[in-house]
Amino acid sequence: MGSMFSVAGEVAGGQRLLNILHVEDDEIDVEAFSRGMRDCSFEHRLHHACDGRVALDMLRGVNGQAMVDKPRIVLLDLNMPRMSGFEFLEEVSRDESLRSLVVFVLSTSTRDLDIARSYRHGIAGYIGKDALARNFMPLLALLDSYNRLVSLPA
Repeated sequence: MGSMFSVAGEVAGGQRLLNILHVEDDEIDVEAFSRGMRDCSFEHRLHHACDGRVALDMLRGVNGQAMVDKPRIVLLDLNMPRMSGFEFLEEVSRDESLRSLVVFVLSTSTRDLDIARSYRHGIAGYIGKDALARNFMPLLALLDSYNRLVSLPA
C-alpha cells in the first residue's frame, strides 16, 4: 500500500524526493495521513507498514518486501501488534545500516516515560496524536520544511 508521486532521486527544481515510511496499525490513521499526503506540495513516495517487523523488512528489502529508497523518514506508532515501536527502535539502534534513520514517533501516549524512552533511541521528534486530531497538515508542513532545510543521510 502506498502512493507514488515521483521517481527516486532529485526532482525538477532540485527538490529532493522524500521516501516516507508510515508505520501504523490503525487503518483510520493510515487513511487520514494518506489523504493528507495526496494534497501536500513536496515530492514524496509514501510507504506503509502495519507493524515494526514489516517496517524492518521494508527498510532491509527482505522477506519479499521491496526496499524503501533513501532518503527516508519513518513515522512510527509505538503501540502495535507483533513488534511495537519501542522494539523497532531497539532493533534500529543495533543495526549499523539503519542507525542513521530519521524517525518521528506519532503516539497517543503522553507519558513522560514513553517520550524519554523514545528520545533515548535517537528519534528526531515525538508528536502526540491528540495534538493532530487526525489533521495531519501541521505534520506535513513539518516534513516539507525538514526536507527542504535538513541534510538527510544517503
